[in-house]
Amino acid sequence: MGLRKPTKRLAMSGTLADHPGRYANRANEPTNLEELGRAPNHLSEAQQKIWREIVASTQEGWLKRSDRIAVEACVRLTEQLRAGTISNQGMSVLSTLLAKLGFTPADRSKVQVSPQKLKEDANPFAKLLAEDDEERVTQ
Repeated sequence: MGLRKPTKRLAMSGTLADHPGRYANRANEPTNLEELGRAPNHLSEAQQKIWREIVASTQEGWLKRSDRIAVEACVRLTEQLRAGTISNQGMSVLSTLLAKLGFTPADRSKVQVSPQKLKEDANPFAKLLAEDDEERVTQ
């Protein structure tokens, strides 16, 4: 039996809507929609830099506040990896955490993004152009 897919991932892929009865037991599942936030102050400057690198490597909005401990563990293990001091067990834990957070090619393929979001992300000036067009129409 495979790993349980997050409900959000099921919803984004359309599976939840296609098979609502199959996932009825998730109706009262806790949700946490708060953003991940900045790196904790107790991390070193180097660790905070790794935190920002991890966040920048994900789709905007994917990581949430409830992921903070997993991201911190990734930060600490990545620091060990880069220093060459990571143990085999640490490497295994890092690989597992990265997969669960959608960092491996196979897991990344499961992350769904709305076509509108992809379109907006493709052109960073699209929002400015739309605002400019909107101003012209109202004048």
